[in-house]
This record gives sequence, C-alpha cells and structure tokens, in this order.
Amino acid sequence: MSLARKLSQLSLLILSLFVLEEKGVAKEIMVYTYHSHPPFILEDPDLKKGITFELARILTRNSGEAFKFTVQPLPRKRLDLKIEKSGDWIVFWVNPVWFKDKEQKKFLWVPFIDDANVIISRKDKSISYKSPASLIGKRFGGIAGHYYVGIDDLVKSGKIVRIDGSYEKANLDGLLAVPPRFDVTLLPLSTTNYFLKSPDYGRYEKELHVSDIHHQDYKRFFMMPKKHTELFQYINSQLKNKDIVDLLRQYSF
Repeated sequence: MSLARKLSQLSLLILSLFVLEEKGVAKEIMVYTYHSHPPFILEDPDLKKGITFELARILTRNSGEAFKFTVQPLPRKRLDLKIEKSGDWIVFWVNPVWFKDKEQKKFLWVPFIDDANVIISRKDKSISYKSPASLIGKRFGGIAGHYYVGIDDLVKSGKIVRIDGSYEKANLDGLLAVPPRFDVTLLPLSTTNYFLKSPDYGRYEKELHVSDIHHQDYKRFFMMPKKHTELFQYINSQLKNKDIVDLLRQYSF
C-alpha cells in the first residue's frame, strides 16, 4: 500500500473519531438567573438546591445529551451585561416587560408559569388590600433595589413609609418581630406559597395574612437569544413533560 493511501486512510480515521467525539458532546447552555430567593434557589447557591437547579437537571437529562444546562446566579446588572454578548444562554423566570421587549422582537420567549405579587400582613393586624391606596399610612417592607408599581409613588409623596430589607425571608421575619419592623410587605406568590407550605416555616402560615387581591399578576417566561431556534424548539417541547409538571407541583406552582 502506498504511503499516500496510508496517509489518506489515517486522515479518514482521525476525522471519523473526531466526528464521533463531537457527536457525544452536549452543548453547554448557561442558565442565568437573578432570582436567588426561594423557591428558585434555596440556601447557599453552591449547594445547588431549589427549583432552578432541579429544572436545569431535568432539561439536561431529557435532551438526550444535546444540551447541558449550567446554572449561574447573577445580580440583575451583571446578567444584563452577559446577555448583551453573544453566547449560549437562557434566562429562567423572567418577563418580556422586565427586559424592555414587550413585543418580543429582541429575544426568543417561551411562556412558562403564572405568578403574582401579593401583599402580606399579620393576621392579628390584617390589611384588606384593594390597591396601593390601601397602604396609605402604613409602613411598607420592601427589598433594597426593587421598584414597586404604584406603591413607590405613594412613598415619594410621603403617604407610605418604606423600610427596606435585604432579602425575602428577612422581611417576613421583620413582619412577625416584636415589635414588628413594618405593617405590610410584598412578595411573589410563588415565594409566599413556598414559605407558607414548607414545614420549616409553619409559623408563617399561622400568623401571616395574604391578600386575596393581587398587587400584580404576570407570567414567567424562558428567555434566550434570537439565534437559538433549536433551543427554543426544545424548551417548547418540554413544557408538558411529566417530570417538569411534577416539579412545579412539588414547589406549589
């Protein structure tokens, strides 16, 4: 056999091995999220606990080695910088309005779950909430850096006193403190349900009142770059997957 023929066969062998190797390598998709509170992330993010991590594992497993979803929690400002650059990423739990993409032209969006913001007060001093005006004269517990539609306008006019905490559980504890740090707070319904139904926080269900009328209703989406049509199709195919439906039920969605 000539040297040229041997080299040709060797080249084909190397190429075939390369193709086989590449075929088995999943495309890594970075899961960016700035929702670092329960039920999305539980405790220290390094422990990889919470619905965000579990959902990423299910999506990885169900993809048949096509994708590997890796969760990376980020503050909102850093997340905004990340998605401006090209890359393989997806953002969980967001809404087009929050990214100035109401017409859904800048990114690809997959609607996922319904959520809401609810007003929470103590049962022994419950507040019947109908609108932000219901909170006039009250001390409102917010989260530093968050903007509250309608409520902050009344804060600016001096009709509501806003006292900020650093995270969600701290505000619930502040509401139940003796004396309470404030009269009322606001949390996502998904987070509220987690705390009220978790056996670790039984006191919350007994002592907290959740408004029947929501402050805001909204849907949470998956967001991804326009170029990722294959990822978009895969995420759409998973919405009614039993593993995901069961996961949502487990976390009271």
